[in-house]
This record gives sequence, structure tokens and C-alpha cells, in this order.
Amino acid sequence: MARSILKLPSGLTNNLNGANANLSFEKVSVHETKLRRSFDEFQVSDSIEPLDRPVCMMLFTNRSGSSVIGEHMRASNRFSGFGEPLNYKLVQEVSARENLTTFSEYLQWRFARFSKQAAFFGMKASYGQAMMLYRSGAIPNYLQDVRWVLLQRRDVLAQAISFSIAAQTNQWNSDKSSSVQEAKYDFADIKVRVRSLSESYAAMNLFCTMFGIEPYRIFYEDFAADPQSGARQLAKYLGVEDVEFEETKLKMRKQRTHRNEEFKERFTQDYYSHWSLKR
Repeated sequence: MARSILKLPSGLTNNLNGANANLSFEKVSVHETKLRRSFDEFQVSDSIEPLDRPVCMMLFTNRSGSSVIGEHMRASNRFSGFGEPLNYKLVQEVSARENLTTFSEYLQWRFARFSKQAAFFGMKASYGQAMMLYRSGAIPNYLQDVRWVLLQRRDVLAQAISFSIAAQTNQWNSDKSSSVQEAKYDFADIKVRVRSLSESYAAMNLFCTMFGIEPYRIFYEDFAADPQSGARQLAKYLGVEDVEFEETKLKMRKQRTHRNEEFKERFTQDYYSHWSLKR
């Protein structure tokens, strides 16, 4: 089972700050930058009492299918969470409301909400948020049993198009009412998102290599073909057997329409034309 290693790689210490991080293959995320400024103390001391249960950490990118996977895991009533508890806006909102002044206090507050539940807790994290946990010392000082999952899509162009459409319409989940705004084809926007997603996948894979993590890998296309089977396989990897689902809790549907296919065809044609002119 792919868990967090309990020693940091040589040269990476718990007192690294965002400006001096010596893993320079990726910029410090906006989440870490914002939270370092928000808290009186950001570092998680090795004197903290470690969390006494495992956590599933799903590395994800936008429009990778993480919401669908999370919904299926929660519908089994054997899992909880699978949201984005490290999003800086959420962390700041909760911390202000609960009067939490350190990152340690926020983590303890967050996990205390689930400590009385029998359900296995899962959470989503971008590459930058996962790095934040290491740089802050949250891993391994507080989170000592992390079960890593890496989620990706084979068709990065389809993902970029989905991302572009969702960003325009603000319709991120299929369980929300449709937006009246119609998405427009934007070659430059899709191209930028293809590059960004590709770089994120490279960063996540390098992250796992650097920290000695062998994650459980999920390709969205495989999961979408048989979601319940995919959820059972993930549950089994996490050590939870005999998973069943409450069908009434499964509300999300595929958002892909003819518009996605139209944009993909147009982008492919435009890209080839652009490429030919650059030769």
C-alpha cells in the first residue's frame, strides 16, 4: 500500500519556507503563499500528537473526475470527505470563524470533525497543496499514514476543453442547474489549459518519485466506464471490503455533450494549421 514515507528526503527539512524551498521544479502554490501569511504559525511541530487514523490523499487536477469518484465513495457510507480542505479560501474562512491561529489548529479542527465517525476520510489535493503538507511538516508530524491516489485523464485535450467550458459557464458539477451562459470556442484558452494540465501531471509524478510514493493510479476514463467497480477497487486498496452504494446519493452525470466534440475537432484542425505554419 502506497503510504507517506516518514522521513523527508535529504535536504528537505520541516523549517523550509516558501521562498527557500530547494525543490525548484515547481513554484510554491497560491494556497501555501496565502496560508503562510494568514497564520501566526504555519509550521507543524514534531511535538504535535499525530492523527490516529489513515487518510486517503487524492492528487488531482481540475476536471479530472475527482467529484464523481468522491460521490461514489461517500455513497457507500464507508467513506467521508473527498473535498478540498486545503483550499486557502476555505481554510481562511473556517479559521476566522473558529478563531484558529495556526495551521496545526486548523488541521486538528478539520480532522476532529471526522474522528468520531467510522468512515474512512479522504481528501483531494493539488500538487502544490501536497507539497505544502510536506513543507509545513504536517507530513509526517501530524499525518503519518497517508494512502496516496493519483487521478488523471488519458485524454488531456478533452480535459482542457471541459475545463475551458466549465470556467466560462461556472457549471463545475452536473448536479447543478445548467447555466444560461453558452461557452464559446477559444483556441488560445484551450491550448494554455492543455499545457497547464500536462505540467501538473508531470509535477505530480515527479512529486511521487521524489518522496518515494507509489500511488494507486486511477484513470478517469476507466472509472467512468464502470464507476461502482472502480469505487470498489479503490475501497479495497484502502482496506475497506464489501462496499455497497446508496443509489439515491449518486446524482452526478457526465457533462460531455456534442459541444465538447465540436470544440475538440475545431482545436485539432486549428492546431494542425498553426503547427504547419510554424514548420
